[in-house]
Amino acid sequence: MFKTKKGHNVSKTQGISYSRIYEIFKENITLCKITNVSLHSLRSGGASAAAANGVSDRLISKQGRWASEQGRNRYIKDTVKNRLKVSSSLGL
Repeated sequence: MFKTKKGHNVSKTQGISYSRIYEIFKENITLCKITNVSLHSLRSGGASAAAANGVSDRLISKQGRWASEQGRNRYIKDTVKNRLKVSSSLGL
């Protein structure tokens, strides 16, 4: 990343390492006084939110770079509302 007059931009020629992303994340999350959050928390939250909003499994897998359905499903936490749809569809 590099600073510009309008903010920050990401270099198109150089990548960014996981460890640097983690450092940036930790610096900014401590400003919000939030604890017990990691990059995997964001990955799980993003996948869960996408699933709750009806995004297809294929697109969630592609965005999250999951090779298997099992790997993807470990990250997705279903909402109570969606879990209750099963019972209501059965008339329970």
